[in-house]
Amino acid sequence: MIAWTHLKAIWKKNRIIVTFAVIALTALLACSYRQIVEELLSVKRRTEVRKMLNAHWLEPRRAYRIRGPLPIAQVEEELFGKQEGLPEEEKMRVVTRGLQSIYFGQAWDKFSGDYRDGDEVYFFTSDRCSWARLHGKQGYVAVRKDRIITCLITKMN
Repeated sequence: MIAWTHLKAIWKKNRIIVTFAVIALTALLACSYRQIVEELLSVKRRTEVRKMLNAHWLEPRRAYRIRGPLPIAQVEEELFGKQEGLPEEEKMRVVTRGLQSIYFGQAWDKFSGDYRDGDEVYFFTSDRCSWARLHGKQGYVAVRKDRIITCLITKMN
C-alpha cells in the first residue's frame, strides 16, 4: 500500500519523465525480445541441421558444431578469398593452406549449381573426438526446407 502511494506521488510530480521512461523501456524490451526470439529460432534450426547431417551420413550420435545460415557469397569468400572484378573463368579455384593446395573447382561448381534462392547454407565441423579417432569432417551443407541438397567437404581425416 505504501509503495503504491509512493508511485502515485512520483507520477504526479514527474509525469513526462515517467512516461518517457516507460516508453523507452518498452522499446528496449521489444528490440531485445526480437533478438532473443531470432536467436532461439536460429539455435533450433541449427539443431535440425545437425540431425539432418547425422541422418545423411548414418551417424546417429555424432556431434557437429554448426554455423549459419550463411550467404553463398560469404561461403565463396571463405573458400577462395576475395576475387572481386575477375571474370568467372579466371577466378582461382585452388586454395592454398600452408604447403597444401586443395582444388575445389568442380565441387564448388556442383555445390553452387544445386543452390537455389531460399536455400540455407551452413558450415559444419565434427567434434574433437571424431577428429582424434580419424573420423572428422568439415565443410558446408546446403539445406532446402527439411532435407540436405548438397555437401561440400573441405576437410576430412
